[in-house]
Amino acid sequence: MATDLIFVYGTLRRCASGGTHPLLGGSVCLGEAEWPGLLYFVDGYPGAVAAGSSRTMVLGELYRMEDAGSILSALDAYEECGPEYGEDGEYARVVTRVTLMDGSCHDAWIYLYNRPVAGLLRIESGDYSSYNQGAE
Repeated sequence: MATDLIFVYGTLRRCASGGTHPLLGGSVCLGEAEWPGLLYFVDGYPGAVAAGSSRTMVLGELYRMEDAGSILSALDAYEECGPEYGEDGEYARVVTRVTLMDGSCHDAWIYLYNRPVAGLLRIESGDYSSYNQGAE
């Protein structure tokens, strides 16, 4: 499924990078959004995994990418995702359904953590920016 939207929840968010992250190029932020999942602190950055039947949400931002092919290629390298990393790549890029704060739903790319979460600290709030600010 092709889409020019991407949901970011960690170091690519504006609050983490002081504006639109350079890897997002000329992308336009459509606003804050949420995705049903669990968020973990991996190693200085977050990793989201599907929550199954849980009602927990991961908070982030939804962007419309100007040049989705180029941006996704750069992000795949940044997130260690893609064929060159094999099935054990740190993240897997998939299309999922996210909800903007106005209630509208959109199909968007997301990078999901692709390794075991046992032993990782769960970010209960689902909001990496709040967690990261509290850790400083």
